[in-house]
Amino acid sequence: MDIQQWLSVTVVFLSLAVLAARAAEPDAAGWIAFEGQGGAVSFSGSVNGEPARIMLDSGASIGVVSGPFSERAGIEPDPRRPIQVAGVFGETRVYGSRPFELVLNEQKLNLADLAVVPGGNFDILLGRWIFEQVVVQIDYPNQRIRFLNRDTVEFESNVEVRSTRYGAILIETLIQEKRAWLMLDTGNLGTVFLNERFVQNHELQDFEVPMEGFESSGVIQTGEVRMLQFDSAQIGPYRFGSLLASYGVDSSRGMYRREAETGSRIRRAQTRNDGLLGYEILRNFLVTTDFRNRKVHLHLPQD
Repeated sequence: MDIQQWLSVTVVFLSLAVLAARAAEPDAAGWIAFEGQGGAVSFSGSVNGEPARIMLDSGASIGVVSGPFSERAGIEPDPRRPIQVAGVFGETRVYGSRPFELVLNEQKLNLADLAVVPGGNFDILLGRWIFEQVVVQIDYPNQRIRFLNRDTVEFESNVEVRSTRYGAILIETLIQEKRAWLMLDTGNLGTVFLNERFVQNHELQDFEVPMEGFESSGVIQTGEVRMLQFDSAQIGPYRFGSLLASYGVDSSRGMYRREAETGSRIRRAQTRNDGLLGYEILRNFLVTTDFRNRKVHLHLPQD
């Protein structure tokens, strides 16, 4: 992605953070209900009269439009805007979108240069830029979200956090007493997804659950996935008696792609990224994040 594309996407994300807050009427404390379909943090909108499911994804570094939705809504890819995009099962070259108008609760925003990808369980995906601008609180059990000015809210992490060169947040997670650094990924709607190399290095294949013909479809490609059932896991002060996880066969190569050129959700090997932490765990918590200051706090609502 060249600097002109990056600036365009940057402006898009900042504007959409404001529009997302207007998409539903906040309560007195600033909470906004989100749809939560399948675990996603999503809002409704439309493009050219076509209903759109808009998803917030802390694991994505660029904006994305799914191919099927782009066809339904008449969003055309621009061959002059090639973008190399990587996922856990591979990478592909796609094109940035031509300009189009997104409508959110009667608010209109002109967008351009979002990557048009072959698949995805969303129509329009908005990435990490929103999380870098403000403190974001996601209350998964109550399906609500709010955006807070970091100058007016103070909190400390209760989990160990690292950040990558490109701004992704990694959270220390103990799996069978083995330390894993997992990317905080609100776009991962399934189980914890582990790097195949991490599974092999720690000899965790013995925890595989027999399943036949199970595949996972991502933004880029589909790949074979194997399931794991662990009886010990811990994140910060919270210990789990069981944890369902998965890993992709031959996914390690894709997971270690450099983000500098591809915008991949899985960062370079030097960050020691061992996988994705998503909805299977996050659904239990009120999650408070400050990506810029590398802080994450998890809270069980019944505490």
